[in-house]
Amino acid sequence: LTEAPGDDDLFISVGDAPWIHTADIDTSKSPWESYRIRIADGRIWIVGRDTANGEQTDQGGTSAGTRNGVMTFLEEQLGVRWLMPGDRGDVVPKHNTWAVEPMDRADRPGFENRRLPYIQNKRPDVKQWCERQKLGYSLQLNHFHNWRRTVPRELFDEHPEWFAMRNGQRIPPIGRYKLETTNPDLIAYY
Repeated sequence: LTEAPGDDDLFISVGDAPWIHTADIDTSKSPWESYRIRIADGRIWIVGRDTANGEQTDQGGTSAGTRNGVMTFLEEQLGVRWLMPGDRGDVVPKHNTWAVEPMDRADRPGFENRRLPYIQNKRPDVKQWCERQKLGYSLQLNHFHNWRRTVPRELFDEHPEWFAMRNGQRIPPIGRYKLETTNPDLIAYY
């Protein structure tokens, strides 16, 4: 819709349109990433709590609640699946007609941070696939490998027992190295 619907219009409305008040939908106080799907009287509303471009949640993430609602609708009502990135992973059943039952559903993801690192996330087809899987994060969590910062390789000469053992030998640290994380002195140092 690009303008307010008439009283008898059948429609699908996606996002925070000015006329969603006609469906008694207000997402402003809903949890981040949540959505609501309302189907009544030949009308379908899909609306979620979203952050604007460049905006972040109070926990440093972003929210795409409307997108989560659209993906849920496509999956559950039309049987669409995205099994892997790219066109070959798309399963889009053909329908000559389709019907939906009245519903009023509010939902949100069970976790505030749903990301899959190291899957070529910058590729456009992978990024699109992640969005279709409702991956995202309203809670920003940072993680990284920090053994080398906390227990630098220079400590090997003084504390070889802190470093991994292979075939009965302590291994001098090279590149990404392993630590003996059960060593009580290393635990205390860390």
